[in-house]
Amino acid sequence: MRVLLIEGNEGDVALIRQGCTTSPRPVDLQVMQDGAEALDFLFRRGTYTQVLTPDLILLDLQLPQRTGFEILQELEQDPDLKFLPVVVVTGSNNKADVNRCYELGANAYVVKPSDPGQYIAVVQAIIEFWHGCQFRELSTR
Repeated sequence: MRVLLIEGNEGDVALIRQGCTTSPRPVDLQVMQDGAEALDFLFRRGTYTQVLTPDLILLDLQLPQRTGFEILQELEQDPDLKFLPVVVVTGSNNKADVNRCYELGANAYVVKPSDPGQYIAVVQAIIEFWHGCQFRELSTR
């Protein structure tokens, strides 16, 4: 399973990486720490022309360059990427943020747990759930 993590916080990246590496399912994790670079990766621009489309995106809302909302909006407008599963994993429990993410096509919204052990367990549960889902075949561009 190919997972693209778009997260600007090193501590959160480490916890999510640990959740992926200790998952019973094999995970190929790619990490982008800035929203503009993540969009280049997803749209295969610049140095990312040969990358494979991820099976799942884990997305924070607070990012350098472009916000998580902007990334969701860009994905929603692309006919090939709009069906890509996106789980927002963020520190905000603001109802307006939750609603906006769902309006922009997010598949799930998870508030980051403050306890590291719970955080890792949540990541493992996300991976397990999405690994069991049938992924829609995305066209190759």
